[in-house]
Amino acid sequence: MKRIFIISLFLICFGTPGVGQDKSSLFKKELTPVELVNKANKLAETDAKQSMKLASEALEKSLVLKDKQGEYHAYNTLGTLYYNIGNYAKAVKYFNDAYNGFNSIHDEKGKAYAGKYLTLALEKQQKYEEALKIINEEERKIYSSKAETDNTKYKKARLLSKVGRSKEAISDLKTLAGDSNLTRENKIRIYNELGDLYVNAKDTLSAYKAYEQVMNLPAFNADKENSNTSRQGYLEAIKKFSDLKITSGKAFDNIKVQNFVLNEGLKSRDTDLVQLANYNIGNTFLNQNEHQRAIPYLTNSASIARSRNNPIEEQKSVKDLAKAYEKLGQYHKALDVYKRYIHLADSFKNSQNANEELSLALNKEFLKQEERIKDLINTQKEKEASIQRQKAVLWTLGAGLLLFVLLTWALVRNIRQKQKANMLIKLQSLRTQMNPHFIFNSLNSVNNFIAKNDERSANKYLSDFSKLMRIVLKNSDQDFVSLSAEIETLGIYLGLEHFRFGDKFEYSLDVADDINPDELRIPSMLIQPYIENAIWHGLRYREEKGVLQVKFFIDDEKLFCSIYDNGIGRKKSAELKTDHQKAYQSTGIKNTKERIEILNTLHKTSLGISLEDLEENGIGTGTLVTISLPYLMEQIPGEPRLMKLKNSSTQKSISNK
Repeated sequence: MKRIFIISLFLICFGTPGVGQDKSSLFKKELTPVELVNKANKLAETDAKQSMKLASEALEKSLVLKDKQGEYHAYNTLGTLYYNIGNYAKAVKYFNDAYNGFNSIHDEKGKAYAGKYLTLALEKQQKYEEALKIINEEERKIYSSKAETDNTKYKKARLLSKVGRSKEAISDLKTLAGDSNLTRENKIRIYNELGDLYVNAKDTLSAYKAYEQVMNLPAFNADKENSNTSRQGYLEAIKKFSDLKITSGKAFDNIKVQNFVLNEGLKSRDTDLVQLANYNIGNTFLNQNEHQRAIPYLTNSASIARSRNNPIEEQKSVKDLAKAYEKLGQYHKALDVYKRYIHLADSFKNSQNANEELSLALNKEFLKQEERIKDLINTQKEKEASIQRQKAVLWTLGAGLLLFVLLTWALVRNIRQKQKANMLIKLQSLRTQMNPHFIFNSLNSVNNFIAKNDERSANKYLSDFSKLMRIVLKNSDQDFVSLSAEIETLGIYLGLEHFRFGDKFEYSLDVADDINPDELRIPSMLIQPYIENAIWHGLRYREEKGVLQVKFFIDDEKLFCSIYDNGIGRKKSAELKTDHQKAYQSTGIKNTKERIEILNTLHKTSLGISLEDLEENGIGTGTLVTISLPYLMEQIPGEPRLMKLKNSSTQKSISNK
């Protein structure tokens, strides 16, 4: 890159075949592409030919130096030059290149300028949908000033009306108009546009009100500098209001309003306002066949328009003045005025023809410059193609290496997917398993009730047992279930065990106030094996009735479940076990440990379980098991995601009392 820059600079400074003397002298001054663009912009309106030459040179230099900033600014200037001579197709091309270019280098200021004129050029070509897409993209930006935001919203509303979405346009403009901080210029633009939309919708009353909002603004002071756009919009509103009054048959109202405008213009010494009011009054009288009354106003309008060098308004006034004289039968005066009108029309036409000829000449000159730009771009492309060919070998080697890496990655990924699938299968298998002792003992309990002819107890026990089995099977294909569902399952299980060992323990199942069980999800049947252990190995051996407490609570944004029993303790329980029992390892506890390991691996969780032996004077007084879930699991399509706990006032408590 450094070598290319040095060679290019050498050729520029010491002579390059085919490069003109002007370019060489400019480059000797070491002007950057952006500086060349700035010089071109200053000449854009006064010397379009020289401006195009400078912009082309800026583009050439930026392409050689790979100066993206200069390149996109040059596109903006070229687009502006083509827009000024009415070649909107070319303008769209260059503004689009600038817009996309500035977007790629995150230059919001340059992009905003390109976007503004790109939409205007597209409008000139009646490509409203394309212009609306640009505005919609700009609307998503956060502007540095409120004025920029309002301008974007206004342009969007105007384009909506162009594509037949007038109701949306009116709604958006009314919202904008309701802003008390609008600038005068924006008020004029918005209410004028609203008035036009209401006219098209044949809502004359609303159109009046919209134009009146503009007319009610204080008149411009001729001694002060005002925005040309604002002045033009102000005058347009008065003219449209007048035309609307005439077409709706309210000429008297219009004359009254126009006289007020005339007085305001005279007070503020605003000759444009005075001229327009004179014309509107004269035109109104002419339409009411009061030709004699129309003549002085039209005469004043024509005179002021001539003094202001405004041939269009003068031509309109003279044309209507000729009609007034003709209607009064004063044909000689009408003829003199018609001659003046024809002269003005010819002058205006000649001026238009001259402008068209100038535009054609500039177009030809611009095309010559563009051919040079194309040649340079093609040369640059050939150089880049050569560099690309040199890189092809390296890319081929790189592609081979990448293919090897991809194959290795795919192999590793396949192995991991198989491992994950195996873990999921194992996890599902573990979920479906319950302690077979519990199932067999439950069936023995039913058999015992039947043997005692206690049909009612047998039916109730069997019904609850069946319900528990259905829930276990239902949840067997889910890693996580709602806390409320798990509480229901544990409640049924505790009820069954209490039915069998009611003389051994009382139990309670509590949920803290700040937990909503319907929002939380936890692994299913993770807690049941520890409750089972508490009953079978702790409480069952007590001589007096014991207590089993299961609690769910939140601490430090983690969900905890504690299982407390005041049984004989694990140490004493182990001493009482038979040889068969010692050989048997609790299926539930073993499964639970495996499930925790798999869940932590699959879902990146940190589920943990702690067991605490409670003692008093060396004698076991029970066991406390604490299961921690630092985050709740929220079930969504696909895999669960981690989410912080939400507080709730819901509380749930289950007890056999």
